[in-house]
Amino acid sequence: GSLQFLGALFLILTKENLMKYIKWLISHFEELFSALLIFVMSIFAFGNVISRYVISLPLNFTEELNVYFFVWLAFLGSAWASLKGSHMTVTLIYDKFPQIPRKVLYLLIQVVSLGFFAALFYCGWVEVRDEIDLGAMTETLEVPTWWFTSSIPIGSALIIVRTIQKMARDLREKTY
Repeated sequence: GSLQFLGALFLILTKENLMKYIKWLISHFEELFSALLIFVMSIFAFGNVISRYVISLPLNFTEELNVYFFVWLAFLGSAWASLKGSHMTVTLIYDKFPQIPRKVLYLLIQVVSLGFFAALFYCGWVEVRDEIDLGAMTETLEVPTWWFTSSIPIGSALIIVRTIQKMARDLREKTY
């Protein structure tokens, strides 16, 4: 029984397979975490509706958590879109340029985007440090606010990483 299970687990978790699973988890991190957050947010919203209208006792903490989780979702979605090249773009003029000017424009756009998220990362980091230093707490849950505002520097860093990954792939494949 348990020996066969361990043997099967060992076969599944060979170093090569383990690395494959880790790479898959890294490449699908935003999708997995977003799905988990949406699931939790749905449970909270449903539970709050039932609680509010069936027993007349609103669960205010669920509303607060859903707001914070929504911020995380925005950053995760933006990081995913950066990796997939799915941000909305207007390419009417860009597409008319030959390859070399298009590459220059592409790099300029990416550098501006990276600069924006680097600045957002810095401002988010300063905000988190201030909240830690001040001991700021959330209204309903009374937990440290930096637990949630850390989504700004963490999300910005994730967007920077995903933008660099996409940019490297685009430059390698000349798909800019």
